[in-house]
Amino acid sequence: MTVPLKRVAAAALAAAALMSGTLTGCGRRLEGSGIDADLIREIAPKDLQTTPQDLEALLPLTPGRTYTTRMVRRDGTTRGEVRVVGRRTLAGKSGILVESRRADRVYRLELFDVDPKNGVVLKGIGESPEKMLTFTPPVPVLKPAMREGDGQTWHGIAQMGKSQYMGQAYHRIAPMETVRTPSGAYQAFRLDCLISLTTDQKRVDYPAVLWLAPKVGIVQRRLADKGIPVEEFLAARPR
Repeated sequence: MTVPLKRVAAAALAAAALMSGTLTGCGRRLEGSGIDADLIREIAPKDLQTTPQDLEALLPLTPGRTYTTRMVRRDGTTRGEVRVVGRRTLAGKSGILVESRRADRVYRLELFDVDPKNGVVLKGIGESPEKMLTFTPPVPVLKPAMREGDGQTWHGIAQMGKSQYMGQAYHRIAPMETVRTPSGAYQAFRLDCLISLTTDQKRVDYPAVLWLAPKVGIVQRRLADKGIPVEEFLAARPR
């Protein structure tokens, strides 16, 4: 395993500790949500909420769009920012770059694109342009008109530098719920995310949870920042 991947793996495992059971209703219990709840109750198809046909309404990728956030870590609270930079090429992959900052320093890069068949897809993720984990084929994240409980699976190759790993992923839309942030309360879909790599006969997990509000975008998310679990809340309406 390369040294960069070890650092990324440490961050993933720390996030997993915070979000153990990400795909089965992680964190604080949310009434009537999570895969476990769906297994034991029946939901009439007409009652299922559906994500918008226009994905820009749920996850805007317009260059220049900026989210000011409040990041809560176990070592304190700090200011954050998520910005859609625009189309870039990193580690040989072209896509729409989303840059996350903590106290004015970049700590997370994500390379997205919009595919006619799979909707929003993830092409790469990393700490810097030199430490990007890229995916072939791209990982499907969000499709138009997904109903509560719909999920997307992925099997492919993840690459960092010259090292390649077998990968799998699962992204699932959970029921819409109320999310309270410093910028107000929002009705948002929860998107449970898990990317797993097989390295040296071991599995490394990259979990994350995003809350997406129609016509706003990301209003809350949980992930790891250099091995430290983070919960991030929207501090001001996106501009």
